[in-house]
Amino acid sequence: MHMQIRLLGPFEARVGEAPPLKLPTRKAEALLAILAARPATRHRRDHLAGLLWPSSDSKQARGSLRQTLNLLRKALTDSGAATPQTSGDDLWLDPKGIVIDVQALEAAVAADMPVELEQACANYRGDFLEGLEIEGEEFEDWRMGERRRLREMAIAGLSRLLDHHIAVGASDRAISVGEKLLTLDPAAESAYRMLMQAYLTQGARGGAIRQYQRCRKVLRRELSVDPSAETEELYRQIIDGVATTHKLPARERPSIAILPFDYLAEDGDDGYFAQGIVDDILSELSRFRSLRVIARHSSFAAVRQGRSADEVGRELGADFVLEGSIRRIEDQMRIATHLSSTGTGLHVSSDRYDVPARAIFEIEDRIVRQVAGALAVRIDSEILERAKRRSSEDLGAYDCWLQAMYHLPRDKPQGVLKARDLLRRAIELDPNYSRAYAGMALAYYNDWNCHAWDRWTECQTQAFEHARKAIELDPSDNVPHCILGQVHLYRREFELAEKHHGRALALNPNDADCLARMAQAHCQLGDPATGIELGEAARRLNPRFPDWYVGFLGLPYLMAARHEEAVAVMEQAPDAFIDTRGILAAAYGFLGDKAKAREHGDAFLAGFQHKILPERKAEPGDAVRWLQQVTPFRQETDARYFRKGLKKAGLIV
Repeated sequence: MHMQIRLLGPFEARVGEAPPLKLPTRKAEALLAILAARPATRHRRDHLAGLLWPSSDSKQARGSLRQTLNLLRKALTDSGAATPQTSGDDLWLDPKGIVIDVQALEAAVAADMPVELEQACANYRGDFLEGLEIEGEEFEDWRMGERRRLREMAIAGLSRLLDHHIAVGASDRAISVGEKLLTLDPAAESAYRMLMQAYLTQGARGGAIRQYQRCRKVLRRELSVDPSAETEELYRQIIDGVATTHKLPARERPSIAILPFDYLAEDGDDGYFAQGIVDDILSELSRFRSLRVIARHSSFAAVRQGRSADEVGRELGADFVLEGSIRRIEDQMRIATHLSSTGTGLHVSSDRYDVPARAIFEIEDRIVRQVAGALAVRIDSEILERAKRRSSEDLGAYDCWLQAMYHLPRDKPQGVLKARDLLRRAIELDPNYSRAYAGMALAYYNDWNCHAWDRWTECQTQAFEHARKAIELDPSDNVPHCILGQVHLYRREFELAEKHHGRALALNPNDADCLARMAQAHCQLGDPATGIELGEAARRLNPRFPDWYVGFLGLPYLMAARHEEAVAVMEQAPDAFIDTRGILAAAYGFLGDKAKAREHGDAFLAGFQHKILPERKAEPGDAVRWLQQVTPFRQETDARYFRKGLKKAGLIV
């Protein structure tokens, strides 16, 4: 008999149509919830004991876990439900015959299909494990981490569903979905605007006006800002009686299907671990708004019918297919992946991850994130190469975005101008494509930061407005949040910068480009250690990283007083940015290497004159003032330390 487990909202488990199960203790509920949150994933007993009994010593905690597991098994067996599985020191839940709302939500958001999204979002009864309080920080930290992840996932699903209902003119459904979205994200301005459109479709002009008034009140209370120009224009049109509804064009996103991984083990294991790895990769890939991830049950069903990988990809409409294997030989575990392009069947990339078998469960999450991040980088690179071979008239909005991001850091200022042209083209093709506006924000930011110092007011205003517009259009995309965080940082609005960078990281901790950008940002916000961690993670996710990754990683090493490492990093690409030579000079200054400090200091001054002030001769001190202005620090102690390095390098007299 099937068992249903609900983790979104208050915990609930039931078998068939029977009333909810009454488990013997809160710890038994918590144990089942932990196992159900990641079905098929094996958990070490020490890990579970530490989560649920953190105050007890190891032996006592394991004894409590054993007793609770026995009570849980008895309760489930008496109800005719499946019980947790064990093997040695591992404990897991067999997902066969169990319906879990968290798993359904993850699959629906990954599939991006309206019917599945509707059902999954309807089952979002509240935040993860609402009301299940267990004494101890360890369990609460885990619960809150899952809660943030799943709330962001629900917001993403509701946002896409709202897009769909508005596009097809289903105003009643749009209003219902929009209201639910606003309970999770009250400051989602684009949702208010869509609700205004939905009420107009019904002829309810008063309802549309009330949504505007509600939006204005919430934005002022939550963010201390007024509605955007687009919202104000729609409101004006409503008041004047000329507003009309509109449809949203379909997004252009490459799609990927993940096939079941082969499990090759000498011990004849049943392969649940391999299925868990695939489920986790699917979940992590679904964080990338630039990808459409086809639901696992669709790709798995096609494989069971005996089709080849290429046939499965074409049948499901996937642009890419991922195959993989997990091989266990004695004490080693090898995870191998193979990405191919559908239709051509051409190989795109292969990756291999070797880890000690005894450590696989401790580092499984890191491996999964690394696989997902690397796949996204490979797919973007492949799509970019295809786009380069086509004429500009044949490019779609997504192609334009990729090409713009390619040109933006290259051949400045010509690269910035080329990127802007491509992004304008993307907006013409799809006026509601949020990343096009995010790209424009980054282009304006780069324009000022790299070669338009005298146009700061114009550029920073344009960067802010475009980034804000991007988030209004798609609040669940990490990229616009990352870019808006950068803009707030350079406006010295540090709390807002921290908020948007935090949101970007919660939405997608696997996006290598965003991690690289946030490395320096976290340093400037006062946390260079986290900056180093993010920058190094970016380089692991994208081993063929561009030079600008190095540019963003050098400052965190400098500000962490790890001067030799700062030099080693930045010497790989000393001209990554105009300011990289200046930061290198400061690092050598701290190391007492005056010759190297002078060499890089002189190169920095020459680069500043050539690229920042090409129209006039720089005055003494101009370059250092610029360097300090483009490197704002939240903490004055950090600013003083940075100035100290510049002084040791001879750049400040």
